[in-house]
Amino acid sequence: MRAGAVTIGQSPRKDVLPDMRKILGPEIEVVERGVLDDLGDEEIRRLGPQPGEHLFVTRLRDGSEVRLAAKRVPAMLSGCIAELEKEEVDIIVVLCTGEMPGLSSKRLILFPDRILQHVVCGVLAGGKLGVLVPAAEQIPFLHRTWQKVGYDPAFAAASPYLSTPEEIGEQAARLGEEGVDLVVLDCIGFGIEAKSAVARATGRPVILPRTILARVARELLCVL
Repeated sequence: MRAGAVTIGQSPRKDVLPDMRKILGPEIEVVERGVLDDLGDEEIRRLGPQPGEHLFVTRLRDGSEVRLAAKRVPAMLSGCIAELEKEEVDIIVVLCTGEMPGLSSKRLILFPDRILQHVVCGVLAGGKLGVLVPAAEQIPFLHRTWQKVGYDPAFAAASPYLSTPEEIGEQAARLGEEGVDLVVLDCIGFGIEAKSAVARATGRPVILPRTILARVARELLCVL
């Protein structure tokens, strides 16, 4: 079985795929593509957000962080999805928790934002949601996004690419102080160490998008 993984940054995502492969197992091959794979520094710079625009935060191949105007990303992702379809993958997973309107595929395609929303709605009835995001500038947009599915979240911000797990935990501690019942790490860049740090800092259950995504993909790909 083959899974296509498309990042809004540059592939390979050596920070994300190892955690996912542990869940997917050796029988599932992963083929990667990245929106920024073939772009130079100046081309990437021109994709940045203007003041007040909603933005996505992602990672380049060298490990550095980059911010992109969210509205530019879906059209670029569609090209990567077409490439993965030619690779005859069985499923495509989008390595970004941002909303990606207008995208479709001949294969099953997994959008983490939709999966996260349904998981939260399934486990948190009437409780207080905490959301950790990579950049404070994202909070107004994501507040409206979570309101649409019935929550009025508390937010904190910490970059998964520029912060240590301990620093991420320190920023997330305020969510525990605000009495949240569940924390969502709303970026594919957050890893298992960050999840553990947030759980320790808040004393609350934590949802990690990359592992949820991998478990759903394995469920769809593997015959038990």
